[in-house]
Amino acid sequence: PISPVQDMYSWFLTDSKWKDKVERLTEYLFYTNQQHYLTPETTKMLYGNKLETSISQLESFRQCACCYFMRYGIRAEERKLFSLNRAKVGTLFHAALEQYPKELENLGKTWTTATLEEMHLGVQRATAYAVGTVSSAQKETGSFKFMASKVEKMTKRAVKALTSHLQNGDFTPEGYEVSFGEGYGFPPIRLEIDEERQIEIRGTIDRVDVFMKGPGEQYVKILDYKSGQKNFNLIEVYYGLQLQLLLYLDAYLEKHP
Repeated sequence: PISPVQDMYSWFLTDSKWKDKVERLTEYLFYTNQQHYLTPETTKMLYGNKLETSISQLESFRQCACCYFMRYGIRAEERKLFSLNRAKVGTLFHAALEQYPKELENLGKTWTTATLEEMHLGVQRATAYAVGTVSSAQKETGSFKFMASKVEKMTKRAVKALTSHLQNGDFTPEGYEVSFGEGYGFPPIRLEIDEERQIEIRGTIDRVDVFMKGPGEQYVKILDYKSGQKNFNLIEVYYGLQLQLLLYLDAYLEKHP
């Protein structure tokens, strides 16, 4: 049986005055905003046969393939404004933590031998080094001065926690900013897609700690500095949303079985 709605729809289609309007309306009714994958030809033009990428970029692809295409495919960027944002805090914090071991070395100390005063001095110098990368015009603003003090407090808390880990364990720092990829001491992680194409994953490990238990037996710990709350989650690892720590460890173990 034909419903009244179908009957009415058929009547409008038979009227030349309404037919075009009804067809346009039904197109909107059944429209889906489903995006399609790029064709192999377009993909090859964008990325080539060897895709050189990083773990954070792969995680970005798993979260949103369209975002990956916009950012790393056609390289679209937001207009850069002369302002400070919250992301800058994380960048400065990361730079300060990277600089801190170098400041300890300048003081002739290590993580575990530095006194509390030397630790604070090292953090101050490391923060000053990180802040030095910002333009002088931005440094004069009140918001930046607040941000700089916030970065120093964050770095101090992190350094205390990291120092406590070392003091209460048998691990010792083995390397900082350990990079893997073409042209570095560690080879990149290579994945063959097919006979023509491959992915090469590069990256930098913030810190590697090692515990020598005995001859030929050692344990490795990978550290990646984060300014926010980030917990290790095997579910996210399984779905490709949190690959960094395990792939960094894999890259390091390629050189140190």
